[in-house]
Amino acid sequence: NNDDKMILPDAFQNANILEIRLDATLASCYGLCRFLIYDITTGAKNVPGWQMSDFIMLGGAFSSCIVLSMVWSLVGIYTGVFKVRYSDEYNLMNTVLTAA
Repeated sequence: NNDDKMILPDAFQNANILEIRLDATLASCYGLCRFLIYDITTGAKNVPGWQMSDFIMLGGAFSSCIVLSMVWSLVGIYTGVFKVRYSDEYNLMNTVLTAA
């Protein structure tokens, strides 16, 4: 039986994809803003413009954003934060557990 091999088959089927996409976008924006703030606060560069080290740091920021978005989404799916709801009732405890 292939259903037994999936860890969370019902959770993935009941997930609201739009909410997952919005939360993943927000998590990625957080990571990119953190990179921008770090780049601004490090002071003036010796040589103006983009250098190879800047591209490496930006690549690290993008990969960090991807990992953060994936982990946030998987934990949210697992805890049921992204379940399709037909009312305005939200379980605040699941949101707090996802953020922890």
